[in-house]
Parts: sequence; structure tokens; C-alpha cells
Amino acid sequence: TKGRYPIRYIHQPNSGVAVARNRGVAEARGEWIAFFDDDQLAETEWLANLLEAAIERGADCVGGPCRIQVGSERNVELDSTIRRLLGENPRMLCSSVGLFPGWLPRNRHCVPGTGNALVHKQVFDKIGLFTSDKRYGEDLDFFRRAERAGIRFAICPSAVVYHVTPKHRLSTEYLLALAVKGGVTQAEIDSDVRGIHRALAEVVLRAGHLFVVTMPQLVWATLCRNENGLLARRCSLSFAKSYICSVIRRATYPVARFVD
Repeated sequence: TKGRYPIRYIHQPNSGVAVARNRGVAEARGEWIAFFDDDQLAETEWLANLLEAAIERGADCVGGPCRIQVGSERNVELDSTIRRLLGENPRMLCSSVGLFPGWLPRNRHCVPGTGNALVHKQVFDKIGLFTSDKRYGEDLDFFRRAERAGIRFAICPSAVVYHVTPKHRLSTEYLLALAVKGGVTQAEIDSDVRGIHRALAEVVLRAGHLFVVTMPQLVWATLCRNENGLLARRCSLSFAKSYICSVIRRATYPVARFVD
């Protein structure tokens, strides 16, 4: 009937989010597969905008922005670092032709996430499914592999979703733990997908940014008693430290194993 669409509900026993997504891919009957989380709200034209962008730009994967919504509030003032840590990707909002001529550059900040993405089914045929042994960052791993395989990406700034974030996730303890986990996960994926030498180069860049930018900002926020800025800089520090330490451990592990 016009205006009605068939919906199939597939039950997947809890074996991790990657397994659930892989089950969805296996059950899908269409050419395009959209990814969306159960704690999100989408704009009315979200899916139509993603598909339109994919067709117009000849892309195999399209990502849109994910915005933070705390409870029922969408205009909560949060530091940009905290927003990125909670899943926002500000570059997904960029519609500047000068910076993004329709294609995602090969930049670590620009791959989408499964909270807001449309992927052609042939992508899975080419690079495989989500890595099921990962409990965190499996979507970043997937899109990194897609990027390496030359899959065509595009950004659709108008395909907006809102991540409904509980207030307890704004606590210092939660955010610092998330920063550590994020740093370790990023290090693992960069090492595995891009190679340990690229990851070590990233270590140098992150270390430089840590001392030139993050530490002075941390001191300034402390002197100004800016609690929000201080928390954001502490999260940046925790992320960078966990990333650097994780990459170095992975780089030296074969040597340590040989010595033992």
C-alpha cells in the first residue's frame, strides 16, 4: 500500500554489537544498508538524504553528522572535545565545497560511524563484515578497511541524527574512562589497518600536540578555574597517553617476546 513499508524484525541473541550488525547485513534484501543506533533520533528526511547523496555523488558509503542530545535538550553547551568523545564528528557537518568536494579525504577524522551511515551491500562483499571479536570501535575498524580498499565515501551534512545521551555520561569518571578506552582502541586499529610504522608516526604527532597544545591549555584552564575546559583537556591528555602507550607496547612486543 502506498505510504506503507514492510518491516521484518530479526532477533539476535546478545553476542556483541558486531555480531548483531553482521546478522543484519546477512538478512538484508536490498542494495543499501542503513546503520542507526537504538539510542538515537533522526530527522524526518534522514534516510532519504543519505540515499540522495549516495546516488548524486556515486558513493558506496555515505555518512552524516551525529549530534549530542542530553535528555530532551539538543542545545547543551559542551566542549568540542567532550562532544567528539561522545560520538560527534564536526567534519560531517561541513558542506564547504572548497574543503570537501563531495568526497571524504583520507583523513582519520572523516570516516563515518555506524550511528549514521548508509553502505552499499557490495562493500561487504569486497572487504568482509564487522570484526566480531571487537567490543568497541568495530565500526571504525570496518570503515578504515573500507577506506584502505578504495571504497568511495561521501558526506551528507543534512542527514542529521541525535544521540540521546544520559546525564551520567557527562561525569568526570565516565568521560576519562571513555577517553582511555578510545585511545587504546584507536591505537589498535591504526596499528592493524594502517601499519605499525604509520601508527608510530601518529605517536610523534600526538606527542607534539600534547606538549605544544594540550598541556598549555590544561594549565590555562586550571589557572582560570574553568571546570569544563579542564575536564576536556584531561580527556585529551588521557586519550593521547593511552594511544601513545598502546602503540609503543604493540611496536615493542615482538622484541620483548623474542627476548623472553
